[in-house]
Amino acid sequence: MLPYLLPKGLAKKGYSFKFLGITEECESCDMVKICSSLTPGVRYEVSEVREVEHNCPIQGRVKVVFVREAPIYLSMEKRVALEGAIMEFESIGCSDCKNSEFCSPEEVKGRVKIRVEEVIRPIKCPKSIELVLAKVTVLERLPER
Repeated sequence: MLPYLLPKGLAKKGYSFKFLGITEECESCDMVKICSSLTPGVRYEVSEVREVEHNCPIQGRVKVVFVREAPIYLSMEKRVALEGAIMEFESIGCSDCKNSEFCSPEEVKGRVKIRVEEVIRPIKCPKSIELVLAKVTVLERLPER
């Protein structure tokens, strides 16, 4: 889990947000190390909220929270989609059907190590690949080969 600062009204367990990065104004703040510890473009979910409050020049009153990457829904081959399995994953990369958002999810760029949390349902693939929709957690972002 990673620490982060969220506006008081949003600092609730289960709240999900996509981290877009820090602003120029953040660079001179004493708390920049906390706010810049997240990866831009990744969706996070609050798992713990501390009662300590700080003042942020951009967001106003903020609370310390601990976050983890939020679960992602993606398509994967049925033969490897086993609940609880941990594996390396690269998106399928298709873009020509109604399920392409799951074949090339925005949150999965490059290689990642994932844990399959739940296999939800089969996905009909126009390329005749046996796919399922799965809820996964990203455990690690891996370097490109």
